[in-house]
Formats: sequence, structure tokens, C-alpha cells
Amino acid sequence: MVSMLTDAYGPEFRWDRCGPMSQECERFFVQESCLYECDPNAGLYRKYNSSVYDPRCDDGATQYDAAYSKANNCSMNTWEMHRMPIKASYCDAWYTACRKDHFCASAEGDYFSCAAEYKVLDKAAALKDQLNSTMIEMAKLQDIVAKSNNGEPEGGLSTGAIVGIVVPSLVAIAGFFFSCCLIRREKMGKPLFDQLNDDRDGPSGGAGQSYGVRQA
Repeated sequence: MVSMLTDAYGPEFRWDRCGPMSQECERFFVQESCLYECDPNAGLYRKYNSSVYDPRCDDGATQYDAAYSKANNCSMNTWEMHRMPIKASYCDAWYTACRKDHFCASAEGDYFSCAAEYKVLDKAAALKDQLNSTMIEMAKLQDIVAKSNNGEPEGGLSTGAIVGIVVPSLVAIAGFFFSCCLIRREKMGKPLFDQLNDDRDGPSGGAGQSYGVRQA
């Protein structure tokens, strides 16, 4: 059950990306997920309820109209919660339970900025694995070419086969270094990703803290 909740939105949104969490702390995240995903009362605090929601302003909806959204300066969604009351004692208990656990600190711990950074890190890790595999294949290729040059033509490769190995290797190397540059910008405090604006000018109006996880 817990694994289903942690994996629900993809690896970049897992709450344990900085290592295993204490049971006391993780229990609060499970409760939060169960509230958001399963409790009908959560629907009472949708930021854009049925009385104001317009799918033409929702870039995740099939009826989204970019021109209309821009002309009316509106941006909506069906997942965001807004102004849901939470007891101070519950917040204090959550903080106490998690005070020794580790969490993403990018953009002051912003949930969406951290997810964007994790996505870059995951891509860099995948490219690094691909690069390592390619380097192993290149080493094998060099060995075959060396044997071919030593009078063992049966071990040689065609020019097309060599190009087929070398070109993907160069692409993987370029992609890996590009991802490293993105990560460097994130750590320097100059991210390429904007933070989510909790409140925008639009038909809903009002101010306050927004809450929720964007559906993919």
C-alpha cells in the first residue's frame, strides 16, 4: 500500500528521495496521501471547484484553449487544494516526527522544483549508465580492430558496424555532459524551471496556501 502511494506520481515525486525515512515521519506522509487521494471531504477544498472551473484554462485538459487562456489570463486545474484548515498541533506533531529526516532543499524545499531537479538527476544517471555500457562496447570494438590489424580478418567489423557503435557513444557523452550542466545550474540557484505559483489572478480570486500534486 505504501509503495503504491510513493510511486503514484513518478520517481521524481517520491517523499523518500533523500533516503529511507523514519516510520514516525513516513506515517504522516501516508496520512496526507490517503487524505488527498481517498477522502471525499478533500473535494470541499478544491481551489477551482465546479462553480468556477473552466477546462479552457487548464493546460492538462483535452478542452484546453491556449488562446482563450492567454486572452483571459486564466490558469486552472482539477487537482489543487486551497485553504484547507489544519490543526496547529497536527503540524507540530508532523514537524517533530520528521525533524531528523532529510528532504530536498532546492528552492526552499518546493515540491515541484525538487521534482524537476530529481528528473534531471535521474536522466543524468540513466545517461551515465548508458555511457558506461557504450564504453564497454567500444573497448570490445578496439580489441576486435586490434586483432584484425594483426592479421586476423575474421575478427574485423565493417565500417557501418563501427559507425553504429561510435555515433551513439558520442551522443550519450554529449547528453551526459548537458545534464551535468543543468544540475550545476540548479545547485548554483539558477534553475531552468520556474516555481509553481500557488495563486494567480483569475476567476477564483483570494489568497492563501495551495496544496496538491499535479496529475501527470
